[in-house]
Amino acid sequence: MLDQLTKRILILGGTGALGRPVVRQLLDSGFTVRLLTREPFNTRMHLGGTIIGSQGEMGMDALEIIEGDCRRALDVGAALTGCSGLHVSVKVNDGADNLLALENRTAQAVAEAVQGRGLDLVTYTSCSFVNEEFRDNFIVRGKLEAEQVYIDNDAPWMVLRVAQPMEYLREFNQFGVGIKFGEMGQQHHWIASRDFAQVVVRAHNAEFDPNQVLYPKGPEPYTFDRAMGTYLLNVHNRANMIKLPRGVLSVASKLFPRPHMQYYEAMMQLMNDAPEGTHRIKGHDEQVRGTTTLMQWCSQQSAEQRSQG
Repeated sequence: MLDQLTKRILILGGTGALGRPVVRQLLDSGFTVRLLTREPFNTRMHLGGTIIGSQGEMGMDALEIIEGDCRRALDVGAALTGCSGLHVSVKVNDGADNLLALENRTAQAVAEAVQGRGLDLVTYTSCSFVNEEFRDNFIVRGKLEAEQVYIDNDAPWMVLRVAQPMEYLREFNQFGVGIKFGEMGQQHHWIASRDFAQVVVRAHNAEFDPNQVLYPKGPEPYTFDRAMGTYLLNVHNRANMIKLPRGVLSVASKLFPRPHMQYYEAMMQLMNDAPEGTHRIKGHDEQVRGTTTLMQWCSQQSAEQRSQG
């Protein structure tokens, strides 16, 4: 059995573009990782690990998977048994009601579950768009309200307002053609998810003072056009881009009122209008600046594609 002194981190939302690298980086750094998921067998199929019982007993593997719902305090509390820290990385490309419910109910469940447990740290994945100027945007509102719950909780906390992940460029790629809505002219320090994962590891290794907001970001600023063009040219050997008016998503969401259309309309508002939040702080974001350039990341993606056939 693993040494029970090994630091065990519970992760809520460890299967997405930002969550998976955190799982891997924590494991590579010697942590035991426990994932709370509603689909344990599917999670094990993709990530490996051992499924353990719902009472959070110790497993025989460095990656433990436990069935439960991150929106239920009882499930989160049971999964926290034997854990020294918690990382929250929930994300849903959904409409306002579902997104706000997920963020709020998860935050409230965590706040209830961590009371009196003496955790070392709770880290929460937010985004660099978050600021009061854009509270009317439901993505920002959900993050702001959740942040406050984590800040007010019973454990030391850290809010990570991460810049746009390079992996999100894939979402705007359709068969090697980039799609943009509006000008999308704001510059963003696109960050490799692996670099963000290293920030989470460093946080749980107590390399940063707790109870602060940090802005993990990449080493270089890129507009969407430059970032997408670089990705397409170096990964897909083409640089075709289709520009659509911003209003297309608004019209589409009215004609086809599906929740995910609401999400993309709100995200496009932020990509067009919201600057990164890093300009609002006094330089301590330098300690969480990633080192992977966009060109290096593209080379890694290209190599992975070749290896997959």
